[in-house]
Parts: sequence; C-alpha cells; structure tokens
Amino acid sequence: MACRRPKKARLMLAALCAALCLTGCAGKPLAEREIVRAVFFAREGGQYQAVLLLQDQQSEEAAAYRTSAGEGDTAAQALSDAAGGLDGTVFYGAMDTVGLPPGSGWEELRQFAEQRGLRWLGTARAQGGPRVADVYDWGEGYLDIERISPCAPTREAAYAFGAALARMHDAGAAYFGSAPDGYAGTCYFGPLQDPVPMDTGTWTDVAAYLAEGRLRPMVELGVARGELDRADRDLTERVIDALPQLLGRAADDKPARVHGDLWSGNVMWTDDSGTCEAVLIDPAAHGGHREEDLAMLHLFGMTYLTEILEGYQSVHPLKAGYLERRTLWQLYPIAGHCVFFGGGYVSEYRSMCRSLLATLR
Repeated sequence: MACRRPKKARLMLAALCAALCLTGCAGKPLAEREIVRAVFFAREGGQYQAVLLLQDQQSEEAAAYRTSAGEGDTAAQALSDAAGGLDGTVFYGAMDTVGLPPGSGWEELRQFAEQRGLRWLGTARAQGGPRVADVYDWGEGYLDIERISPCAPTREAAYAFGAALARMHDAGAAYFGSAPDGYAGTCYFGPLQDPVPMDTGTWTDVAAYLAEGRLRPMVELGVARGELDRADRDLTERVIDALPQLLGRAADDKPARVHGDLWSGNVMWTDDSGTCEAVLIDPAAHGGHREEDLAMLHLFGMTYLTEILEGYQSVHPLKAGYLERRTLWQLYPIAGHCVFFGGGYVSEYRSMCRSLLATLR
C-alpha cells in the first residue's frame, strides 16, 4: 500500500535518502532487499521512535511504499528495532548528509535548509526549473515538509521534466564543487551509518574538480580501508591523466546547479496540481557538471528516460560525445560503493576505468 507523509508531521528527519544502487548489496537480487527510502526519528517521553519508509517491490504501482516502525532508548536502538522485523536484507543506500560546525544549533540548521538543497534548487523554478519539495519549517526535533501524493509518470510529464531540469542546471553555480549559496558547512557522501566528507571548493576547471574533489579522495579512502589497492589508485590516475581527452567538449561547460543524487527514487511524480509533474526530493545539491545528474539517471534506471533526455535537449543540447561520457561521471558513485560495500563494486569500478581508457586507443 502507498504511504503518504502527513503535511505537518513533527519528525526529525535523519535521512531523506535514496539508495544509489538498485542491483543489490553483495550481489543480492532486488527482490531480496528491503530498500529504505527515508528514515524518520521522533522523541516522545524519553523514548526514540524510528520509522523506515520502504520501497514496496511487490506493488505494481509506480510509487508505492510501506513502513516499518521501532522504538528504543536511543535513536540507534529505535533504528535497529525498526529494521529487525523485516524479512529481506536492509539497504540504506548511499546518501548525502551535512555536518555542522561544533556548537551549531537549530538556527544554523534552519539556515542550511533555506539556503541549501531543496530551496537552493527551488529558486530555479522562477526560470522554468522543476518543482522541488517544499520545506515549511525546521525546529528542534521536527521538520515540516510538503505532502506529495504520488501518481504514475507519463511520457509528457517526463519530457517536461527533462526541459525543466535543463533550466535548473542553467541557473548555474559559482564554481565546480561549490556548496549552495549561504552554506559553509561540511558536506558528506555515503550511507547513513558511514558517511564520508565530500569536498567542496572553488574549482573553475571541471577536470580538476573531478580529479581533486571526487575521484582521488574517494579512491584513497578505498585504499585506506582495504577495499581498493595500489593498482586501483594507479588505474584511477591513468583515467585522471586522460580527463582532457575523455571530457572532450564538455570541459568547456560552466558550473551547473545540480541535484547531485538524481536517481529515480529522488524524482517523485504527482498530479496534485491537476497534471502529472515531477518533484525533486533529497538533493546533494552543489555546483557540478550537468552530465553528472543525467549519468545518475542512466546508472540506476529511470522510467521514460528517452523522453526526459529529449526534453532536456530541447532546452540545452548536450555536447557531442555525451553518451560516451556517461561512464566517466558514474565513476564517483561506483567508487563510493567500493568504499562502503566492496564486493562486486570493485570489479565494476575497474572495468569502468579500463573501458574509458580503451576508448583512447
């Protein structure tokens, strides 16, 4: 059955996150996994309550969810209790969180909510950008967010979303790697239980941004954790050395205002306005390259992807060689999966690097 969030639910949002992989942990089939789309915490009477929002994989509806609840003396115990009653392997996926400086309070968090993520992306709506889930209010122990009633996507809505996404990207950012306007905290990338810093910066060159801000830090962390080795580091450096060739004409693009985690689970569809339209949720918003978002849609599958791309290119034609560059932009999330999960992702990462280098021969 579909689960809808109340419009004024006073919940502490721990992670409105989306699993970056739909192919399974350690190779498990999709049907054997419990994919967590969001985790909410509340505290009442000294006890923590946790609610998991799960993808309902048995439903034929386009956007169907179910929930599992638990409680405990701590948030961690409540989360464990909520997950303990599920049959399949629980997968929290890869998510983006934000670290606030020591001593920060809810006022700083409210500023972050207003300046970063959903609201930063939402400012592009005036330029024809996509609808973004509205954040009504932050407060100590709760988050008020917009209620979105899901519907099945249509080809027309997908085309319109593609065009709107291009306009959001065109709204731009100051630099590659820049955080949303007004936010100076640390950004993180990774699963709920193991986030790692995601570098921000003021890169003007997309190759430097991809090398210094994304690939090297993640691969080095993989080596430090023993999931990757020196040969993987060397392989990555060969890809980095070839970035001017691999990027081609895309190296001339200006920084775009990207969602940063644009898999299908972070694109909701609703007809609450009278016609079907896309609504973006759970961003890892930053200044990046427009092809990052599009490559993420490709990586994990998206309904009516052809129509989305057609709509996109009706507004902003992509540079020649886009399809060949998809693998390049997918390296970072797959490297992250190597760090967090190891297993088959390591061989996948190596294969992707080699396939990119093979195009240069």
